Amino acid sequence: MGLTVREALQMDCLARAQLVAGDRGLEREITFVNIMEVPEVVRWMKGGELLLTSGFALKGEDAAFRRELIRSLVRKEVAALGVKLGQHWQELPPELVEAADEVQLPLLLIPEDQPYMDIMLPIMEKLLNLQVTQLKRYESIHNRLLQVLLAGGDYRD
Repeated sequence: MGLTVREALQMDCLARAQLVAGDRGLEREITFVNIMEVPEVVRWMKGGELLLTSGFALKGEDAAFRRELIRSLVRKEVAALGVKLGQHWQELPPELVEAADEVQLPLLLIPEDQPYMDIMLPIMEKLLNLQVTQLKRYESIHNRLLQVLLAGGDYRD
């Protein structure tokens, strides 16, 4: 059980983020938050990531590489890409926006003054709370089934 990109955008931690592309991909599910430090980040993606970057890892790469990166992120089922401008990029490379819109990968513009941790911690806390709720429900179902079996019932009961 995860958190959709749409739901995450409604959280306080992303209140100042702007969705700049991929608006039809908002139902993608976030299961983890990660940071992009190297251009070949796709190798380590498992799917469901909200991936955050300042653009440093892609600064020296050409437009074709950045377009293919977006396509690769979608193939790996990454939920969304958040880019923080200011330190390495003053504006989003247009090919990132075009490629993200083309494949419907939500592309978020993160405010320059917002630390990654202010996004990562609340989202991970929400994800953990969702998992705890799900585990409690499973435990309740398990206990009820066990009671039925101990009372001599079967699966139909």
